[in-house]
Amino acid sequence: MKIRVTTNRYEYMGLFKESSHEVEKTCINDHGQAYYYFTNNGREWGLSGAECVVVGDEKKGPIKSDGGSSSYYDLPVSEWLLYTLNERQKEGKCYIKTEEMISAFFGNDFSFGTLLKSLVRAWGIKIGAGKAGNDMKYETGKIRYYADKILEQNEEKK
Repeated sequence: MKIRVTTNRYEYMGLFKESSHEVEKTCINDHGQAYYYFTNNGREWGLSGAECVVVGDEKKGPIKSDGGSSSYYDLPVSEWLLYTLNERQKEGKCYIKTEEMISAFFGNDFSFGTLLKSLVRAWGIKIGAGKAGNDMKYETGKIRYYADKILEQNEEKK
């Protein structure tokens, strides 16, 4: 398994953001948080799932749709998230936190995370729950703003 570093917190020590590393071992702490261990420049490192993302060995590039179910809708579920969900199930609880989805599925990307949080709040409003004081107009405005922000960021990379 490989990870990609998503934090610049350790750059002064020679571990650079966006660098990829082969994981030598993983562990999950008492709180269900995954840690990934690897060696870089002769030094052993252990990063939490909040500081890196697992990168798959699967083929990259767009997936052509045939009109049926497609794998581009499949989001990989990391070991730490499976562990966390399993522990909750043992306690008789069944839920996933939005912050866990942002970390597991979007690598803690701020714009995607904020967009997802607004979608969750908008859904809450639609079903008669949600955040007190917010309305659908506010949440959909925020959704539009962050969708445009994601588009803008994607255009800058081209």
